[in-house]
Amino acid sequence: MKPLIFSGLKMRFWKRFVQATLAIVLTFVLVFGLVPPADAARSGGRIGGGSFRSAPSRTYRAPSSRSYSPRPLSPYGGGFNPLFFIPFFGGGGFSGLFGLMVLLTIGGFIVRTLQSVVGGNEDGSLPMLSRPATISVAKIRVGLSAEAKALQQDLNRLATTANTNSNDGLVKILQETTLALLRNPEYWCYGNAESVQTKLQDGETQFNRMVLMERSKVGRETIANVKGQVQQATVSVTPKTIEEELTIVDTRSYIVVTLIVGIEGKLSIANINNEADLKQAIQIFGSISQDQLLALEILWTPPLGDEVLTADELVAQYPDLKLI
Repeated sequence: MKPLIFSGLKMRFWKRFVQATLAIVLTFVLVFGLVPPADAARSGGRIGGGSFRSAPSRTYRAPSSRSYSPRPLSPYGGGFNPLFFIPFFGGGGFSGLFGLMVLLTIGGFIVRTLQSVVGGNEDGSLPMLSRPATISVAKIRVGLSAEAKALQQDLNRLATTANTNSNDGLVKILQETTLALLRNPEYWCYGNAESVQTKLQDGETQFNRMVLMERSKVGRETIANVKGQVQQATVSVTPKTIEEELTIVDTRSYIVVTLIVGIEGKLSIANINNEADLKQAIQIFGSISQDQLLALEILWTPPLGDEVLTADELVAQYPDLKLI
């Protein structure tokens, strides 16, 4: 018996050791392997906030058993009449009444025992039971032509003025961002979406994974507003030569905007194959209510008007984007 117990403990130890090692390796890959060199990567902007710890577990009350409880004795009929059972306990007389009393005593004991086991209420109804909340984590990424300067300016403005320290403020940010995207469909070029449904304890992990992957695609964040903390880096703009200006004009350039949400409940986003799919996905994000939203991240690159994201950079950094 002892060798078997020792073998089981040894297997559990090595299993946890392998899991921890894989987690460390994945972290190093994400942090050091996916982030492009700072001198070649574009800058990014970021808005975010919220917490999965504010998600309540949904509760429900099971159907009450009160409708099945015996009613007061009534010799004139109507409702439950215990005299019906007298023939089964001696055929009447003292023995029948004695049997009925025994039956009622046993029944009451059983009911009280069941209520104490499940924590029943005094009125006979079952208690409020806790049910784990379903959490959905979803992401929409939109690749727009760099000519969408107004959208770029709207996001920069939100980053410096928006309230990211409250759920109400996050919902307003999400609505304003989705509205800005819907107002500029002529600049839509690429898109993709991803969504997962999980339990509450895994929702934050999935959300952080998506955010980390997106943040790793830029070399620096020059403007950010996260959980009420606004940070804006001072960026020096180097004047461009005429040849460089002509190269920028002739080269296709883009802006990429990514929205990541964590909500309570189910949220299914269809694959983005065309403009109609992208419009529907953006509208779904924009309709998320304050009661549903748990966490939000909006990331965009580049945030500066003098920077460009070339077609080659777009393909290299966002290979899963689809042309729409």
